[in-house]
Amino acid sequence: MLLNDILVIIDSFFPDTLDIKYTVNSDHKTCTITGADPTEGYALNIPEVIEGYTVTEISAEAFKDYRMEVIVLPDTIKKIGEGAFYNCESLRRVQGLEKCTSLMSISNATFELCKNLIKMELPQNVLSVGDRAFYGCEDWKGATIPQNARHVGALAYAGCFSVEDIYIPK
Repeated sequence: MLLNDILVIIDSFFPDTLDIKYTVNSDHKTCTITGADPTEGYALNIPEVIEGYTVTEISAEAFKDYRMEVIVLPDTIKKIGEGAFYNCESLRRVQGLEKCTSLMSISNATFELCKNLIKMELPQNVLSVGDRAFYGCEDWKGATIPQNARHVGALAYAGCFSVEDIYIPK
């Protein structure tokens, strides 16, 4: 395979950051991801910096109903809004979430109805998992609730029929 062929494959898996929609936060140093084009594809790579602004948030419902199998998050994420990945039926993996050490909570309905989502590691600093955070993730294999977590919301893992293991700290 030629180098150009490899680059074409990589570009199709990780769309150009110019396709990502965002708003600049009030500090004029950071930004919030509000969505992306195209809405369908194998993977979406959220960069750490867009046009000089550090990506720190993903807005509520930013990727609602999107068709992608993998999303790659930068470790700069501090907040993920409610329903950010709601009903992303094709989503199987979320990479990099475990490295988001400033993320303190998984919001309500963040991954609700992501039927094909298999497993992901939560950051160790997460203190709460919101209501319905993983509701209806039918292929979910298991979870480790972080040691510091103090709250797991109502129906957070309801409808996760494929659970093989779950670790709940004291």
